Amino acid sequence: MVHTRYFLGHFGLYQASTWGLALLPILSLGFQAPYPEQHQVSPSVDGDLTEFFQLYKPPLVPLSDTSSPHDDFSGEACSSTILQHEFINSYGKPAVAQYSPPPPSCEWNTVYFHLYTTSKGRQYDRLAFLFFDDTELWRTSTAEPIPNGISFQYTKDVTPFSTLLRGNGTIIFDMGNMVTDILTGTFAVTLTAHYFKLDLSPQQKVADVVVPISRMQGSNGQPSHFVLPNDVAGRSFSVPKNVKTAKLSIIASGNAEEEFWYTNVPDGLVNSFPNNTLLGHSPYREVQVYVDRIMVDAIVPVPTIYTGGINPGLWKPVVCPHAYDLWEAEIDITLFVAGKANAVIEFRVEGLTSAGGRPEIGGGIGQNWYVSGTTFFWTDPEAPKINPSEYSVEVFAAVGVDWAADGDGDDQLVNYRTSVHRRTVISRDFLDGRLWWERSQRYEVKGIVSASGNNQTLQANTQAFESFQTQKEKKDSPSPRNIEGNGWTPLRKLEFSLRMDQAFVPYPDKSFFLHGRVNSGYLNYGPESTLLTDRSTFFLNEFPRKELGVNEYTDRRFLDDEASYFSAATGSNKTSWINGASNQGYSYEIGDGSFTTERTVKKYSREMRSVYARVTSDIQSINGIPVKQSIPDQVSSNNRGLFAVEVEEEELICARLPHRRGKSIFPAENSGLV
Repeated sequence: MVHTRYFLGHFGLYQASTWGLALLPILSLGFQAPYPEQHQVSPSVDGDLTEFFQLYKPPLVPLSDTSSPHDDFSGEACSSTILQHEFINSYGKPAVAQYSPPPPSCEWNTVYFHLYTTSKGRQYDRLAFLFFDDTELWRTSTAEPIPNGISFQYTKDVTPFSTLLRGNGTIIFDMGNMVTDILTGTFAVTLTAHYFKLDLSPQQKVADVVVPISRMQGSNGQPSHFVLPNDVAGRSFSVPKNVKTAKLSIIASGNAEEEFWYTNVPDGLVNSFPNNTLLGHSPYREVQVYVDRIMVDAIVPVPTIYTGGINPGLWKPVVCPHAYDLWEAEIDITLFVAGKANAVIEFRVEGLTSAGGRPEIGGGIGQNWYVSGTTFFWTDPEAPKINPSEYSVEVFAAVGVDWAADGDGDDQLVNYRTSVHRRTVISRDFLDGRLWWERSQRYEVKGIVSASGNNQTLQANTQAFESFQTQKEKKDSPSPRNIEGNGWTPLRKLEFSLRMDQAFVPYPDKSFFLHGRVNSGYLNYGPESTLLTDRSTFFLNEFPRKELGVNEYTDRRFLDDEASYFSAATGSNKTSWINGASNQGYSYEIGDGSFTTERTVKKYSREMRSVYARVTSDIQSINGIPVKQSIPDQVSSNNRGLFAVEVEEEELICARLPHRRGKSIFPAENSGLV
């Protein structure tokens, strides 16, 4: 047995925008009022297409009795088709369309982008980026199609970018795809914009100035995200005058060797198996934010499992959370940029290394992470001046790594544990006291790898707490405390757990078997839509905590998915088959005292059950009122049976596995990895 333990403590075709103005005024109706005819934007499609879902909150309370509230835009002031495009062989060839804002006759203060996609055949999941000039509005990914074809849709609130969307610009939608004799699926997308005039609270204010932190390639018709570790992911920019509040939004996603970063192992284990080099840099990643070369925060990302990940049968027809709207983070940077003429913001992504003999954060990452950011500025001529001597920022870390290996060669059983505790503490002096803000993040992964690295079980847990405290005396930093008491007021709580069991069994004739099970839970409580208010975290001594965001909300998600897949080699006289079962749930609720309109979704829940590619149960409600069902009676069931479905050659599944350096199983010839 080898046992090592460390612990370190230290602190092509496009359609230009076309407009349709609503002929009727916005209806001021409660949800119980009679429903007018709904306005659904999904194009008419072949009824054989199977819809693939992500569970999330509808943008608005629908005004119609619809089974599809996520794409019902009744009451809109106007709408526009931004682009229509089919992505075929599209690497380096984004769809580009000219955007123009609504005409003056369309008054609006809220805007949603709706993306509708169809695909048919065999294809991997694809990542997509939506930019307005140099600013990333949205990062999404696709479902993997089936031979009879699929459709999927998502509605994104892009109101925080209203300052940009009131002017002309270039929309760049980048989705790299490749079509061959084997990979036959294309992705046909329709992107539309829907504008509303809602009775918003005075608290809601969009930013006056929006500045991208990106590679600035929009003028070349290309996406502008940074690629790490190759790029220096930073940019110098001019800071507006009279900054009252400044916030930074970050989109970061791991891909290729870093797609399954949470399954990676400590560097000391990468060569555990003679015939398979495991991916290293540890199962921990953080996105670091620097302002003028000073680290002001380090954020642990929430993993996203794309629809080809672990086992493709897991995500048909209900995809993993965040698949259609990838993880984003927001931080308050008011203290670090207000009053300056210029600033430099830089992003770094780091894992763990033991190169110096003990574990520490750093040492680089694999290929690759895509990162971009957007700064939002609210200005006010009477904004208080901030002197750098009035604030301080400290970022601490405690790192633990523990592993053991039993056995020899490919028969080894490798156990490991990695834990990281990050604390960011920021203080600001005000006239008669001091405000302290703290984020505490704890991340732990326990894993077992066996069978030459082909089998893996892991349990990952993330906890993040934000809190603040005001003191009447300008004392030294209070000691770390439980945010529920001892003078600390809680602001936000995030908990994420992931358990993954994955097995890959290759056979001598090049057939193979895949099994995967994923259980996860997610809880996010705190201020919502902080990019729609000019309130700054660091001035909480001047206003109530509930005004930090537009709403106080609780967001819960869970999934329990399991699937198996056997791929028969060509000429083996065996039959390929797949099975899968899913149970996913989502709930959302706004707390008391939040600012709402008659169209606000105050409470939403949805639970879906399915067997491979078929929904068997769909229970959904908005503001306590059930949404009508659209599940055929003959497949309606709460049974979680794993029913094997035979798979024809043209249906062979595209799969990507951890520890295969971002490579994929070749579905047609089953000849290994490509």
